[in-house]
Amino acid sequence: MKKKIFLIVISIVLLSVFMYAEKFLIINDNTLKVYRLDAYDSFELTGDSLILKKADTLWSGSEVSVKINLVTELELQKYQKLEQMLKEGRTIPAPTKPGEVATGRILTVDWLKQDKKEKLTEDIIRFLTNPNQTSFDLTKWLNDYANWIPVR
Repeated sequence: MKKKIFLIVISIVLLSVFMYAEKFLIINDNTLKVYRLDAYDSFELTGDSLILKKADTLWSGSEVSVKINLVTELELQKYQKLEQMLKEGRTIPAPTKPGEVATGRILTVDWLKQDKKEKLTEDIIRFLTNPNQTSFDLTKWLNDYANWIPVR
């Protein structure tokens, strides 16, 4: 009984934190490309991949999709949690401590704008502020900064 109450209290605290979070981005490790999740219409989680989907406005009825392979069980669990949070209308918050160890590849727009603004180039600022831009190539920009991608 105590364990159930403890889990309920933890869940309420976590959900209240998620309510105030900003939009977030997903990084594909293989290509160092960032995908702005709120620019896509939906996403589908399969056993080993995450597929982002967007209706193509240029061609009626067609759809653009991006497949991100999930290598580890931890990644799959993280995106299952993400899927549940999105169904509840919530997003992932920025990290609370500067210099968090990077074992995940989800970050928030707000965290980048506030805590990492000295490292932002004109290109990535344009990407962060324009909801129509769906992806951004980080290879030119992130090589030296991979250690500050937050975990959630």
